[in-house]
Amino acid sequence: AFGQQSLGYNRVSLTLDADGDTVVETLTSMLSPADAQNLKSSDGWKTAYSTPDGFIINQTETESSDGELTYALELVPAGDSDWEVAGEFRGKPYRATLAVAEPPRSDLGQIRLLRELVNDPERLTLQFPLYSPGANPGAFMLADVQLDPERRATGDARLTIGPIAMDVQIDATGSIPRGTMDMGLGQMRIERIWQAGEID
Repeated sequence: AFGQQSLGYNRVSLTLDADGDTVVETLTSMLSPADAQNLKSSDGWKTAYSTPDGFIINQTETESSDGELTYALELVPAGDSDWEVAGEFRGKPYRATLAVAEPPRSDLGQIRLLRELVNDPERLTLQFPLYSPGANPGAFMLADVQLDPERRATGDARLTIGPIAMDVQIDATGSIPRGTMDMGLGQMRIERIWQAGEID
């Protein structure tokens, strides 16, 4: 939401396939301020195959803006610590090899990491690599989570990914029921409206 107006939604589903791997499907649709008087629309689709402990096997991600394709990329492993991304980015063929210091996590793996953080009274910080092609298709970014030591009982934290910072609440399951982010002249809010099922 932006102000009092709901501007989009994000849906994440996790299911097991026949091999016992987790299929993580994400659908995002939203409006955001383009300037003081106009909005722009964006739609995103992501499918990631994940190991049961939360590491990415492979991933495809597509995004459009105002009805025009922004990117359509596939991320696959290419060696011990390298990954290859290929597809289309802003109307041109795109291919790159990405290095990463540790195996990247799927959304499932990120939930597990956040759950470990909020349930460990000795920890306040967490960092992990994150692939966000809309921000930078040619590199993994570093996600940084800092729990507020004065409000850790409620899971209040600061989540930073590159230039983007958001104040979030992390519950005991590792999911984020709400958050706020400054955007232009206003503030964007996210709020979980429905959840079903459990993650072991």
